[in-house]
Amino acid sequence: MGSNNEHVEYKDIDVTLFDMNGISNKNSVLDMNERRKVLEEIIPAKILADYDSHWRNAEQSVRINHYKLTRWIFWFY
Repeated sequence: MGSNNEHVEYKDIDVTLFDMNGISNKNSVLDMNERRKVLEEIIPAKILADYDSHWRNAEQSVRINHYKLTRWIFWFY
């Protein structure tokens, strides 16, 4: 039973759909510019400077760890 004695029924259905053809997926320069603008608006300058000096390494780590072969190669390196 739900609140106010309402009957609850669970359904296995999709309730959302993501369209991957939007401008953020089509125009990477615009996407990067918008992302930067948001970061500058919400992150204090000193923290953003630290982020700027480390983001590339973090991004590379994600790409390396995505594939088993590159994880294996870098594990031995």
